[in-house]
Amino acid sequence: MTETDLATFKRIFKEYVQHVSLKEDSILARVYGVYTVIMPNVVPINLILMGNTKKTYDDKLTLKFVFDLKGSLVNREVKMKKR
Repeated sequence: MTETDLATFKRIFKEYVQHVSLKEDSILARVYGVYTVIMPNVVPINLILMGNTKKTYDDKLTLKFVFDLKGSLVNREVKMKKR
């Protein structure tokens, strides 16, 4: 998480919490924590801990694609395996 991402999350935090609290079926990822790791001789890094949004509890819903948004610019789309 960049400093800009962290600043944006801090700015929208109250509205985000209100939204995910009131809308249990929201597809926004649930954020469980934001942490800054500080170690000697290393640039501090911001981490965000989120729940997995891939789960579906409705048998009528099926996922067709999964996108890896962790920074990769290649092969980000993955076709789902059929059960």
